Amino acid sequence: MKTLAVMLSKEWMESIRTYKLLSIIAVMVLLAVMSPLTALMLPDILAQSLPDLAGQVRIPKATYLDSYIQFFKNMNQIGLILLIIIFGNILTSEFSKGTLLILLTKGLSRKYVILAKWLIAILIWSVAYTLSATVHYMYTQYYFEDQGNQQFLSYLMTWLFGAVMLTILMLASVLTKSYMGVLFFQLLLVVILFLLSLNHSIADYSPLYLIQNNLAAINGKIGWEDLYPSLVVSVVIIVLSVIMSIKIFNKSSL
Repeated sequence: MKTLAVMLSKEWMESIRTYKLLSIIAVMVLLAVMSPLTALMLPDILAQSLPDLAGQVRIPKATYLDSYIQFFKNMNQIGLILLIIIFGNILTSEFSKGTLLILLTKGLSRKYVILAKWLIAILIWSVAYTLSATVHYMYTQYYFEDQGNQQFLSYLMTWLFGAVMLTILMLASVLTKSYMGVLFFQLLLVVILFLLSLNHSIADYSPLYLIQNNLAAINGKIGWEDLYPSLVVSVVIIVLSVIMSIKIFNKSSL
């Protein structure tokens, strides 16, 4: 445990030195601030940019739901993509620089390398996303009256999918040992999940189901019981991916 603590401290300082922590927090909070403001300003923007249409069609007033639509659209697309881009080299950069070889020759256990990098990635994602969700919730509460239902559940769904992607990222890193390989692996995963979601008999079990139904949770159309299959599968994927990453890394050459 002492070795893991030392590695976690090293990775934390590295995330600060390379501005990973700052950049992730800045992006997530910016998306949170933009979402309710965009929802609030969109009717006026449409009215000014399309005056003829505004005169014929009544543009509805923005509601709390528009704020959540903007937030989850931004977070599930821009936020998660940037998350993968920023963390894509968390392990592959060590391969290219050869710094891991120095640590491992001094007796460092390989499993602590994987665990430290994975835990730091999850921690940074959790901190940044929690700040983002908190800012978004407070802004939405300030600008709109009705807050909807199950906000915590809807926020949690995106967080868990992000955790799945980061864990798969670690597995892709030990398999491909290249930044582009990691990005391709992640893209392939999303495509496979999307194709599987087209089959309604197994769609509820896909982690992708989580970020496809944030608004359904807010509207009260689905609850915890409807998400159990995708929640369980997501947790199983995370656990198995971490175990596989450690086992493959233990047997791979640097």
